[in-house]
Amino acid sequence: MPPTWITALLAHTAPGVGTVTGITAVRGPQVFHRLQGIDWLLSLSMVQVVSDMSRPVTAMGNNMLVTRAAYEATGGYEALPFSVTEDFALFQAVLAQGFGFRQVFNSEARADSLPIPTWAALMKQRRRWLRGVEALPLRLRLELLFFSGFWPALVALAVVGGPGPALGAWGLKVLTQGVLAHFAHRRAGLRLPLLLLPLFELYTLGLTIGLVGIRALGGAVVWKGRRYD
Repeated sequence: MPPTWITALLAHTAPGVGTVTGITAVRGPQVFHRLQGIDWLLSLSMVQVVSDMSRPVTAMGNNMLVTRAAYEATGGYEALPFSVTEDFALFQAVLAQGFGFRQVFNSEARADSLPIPTWAALMKQRRRWLRGVEALPLRLRLELLFFSGFWPALVALAVVGGPGPALGAWGLKVLTQGVLAHFAHRRAGLRLPLLLLPLFELYTLGLTIGLVGIRALGGAVVWKGRRYD
């Protein structure tokens, strides 16, 4: 956490606000680590856009302020049902008590986190996160499904319209994504590794295939050394 972290979050508290969430930057020396870093900041920038429209999406326990009034109104974790996405469960409980939320996207409220070391471990993390996604409102789940369906839609476009339109759509996606990632990194006080953007496409394709497989096959969630079916 930077020295400005506490004051940066407290600056966004106000009467009726129950949670304030900063951003998390995943940082590490290896290419796989840096791809995760792009993934995190790009995803959080999209969460910020939706949150700025007053639509709650999520909060992250590794960079999250919860006011005492909001926490006590929920009854605390003792009163909440068990969840493998406990930060999201608390966020939902605070919202249910009528409190508002804030998302802060700047370097003063940035937390740096270690990356996931292996692809298998990353898939286990995303399997657990899917439990949280399943608790989102139906409209948000449909929107997430729409965005995650880019690659199947691209294949369908190539079959129906040929390689030209498909390459054009892919190029537009890469350009738009790169611009968003650039501004997300700049707001976070970091520099986007531009040379990794082509490889990031393979990374996102691998994530899509992996998550579809996980969703289809199911299986237990592994969290902190425990298995939950």
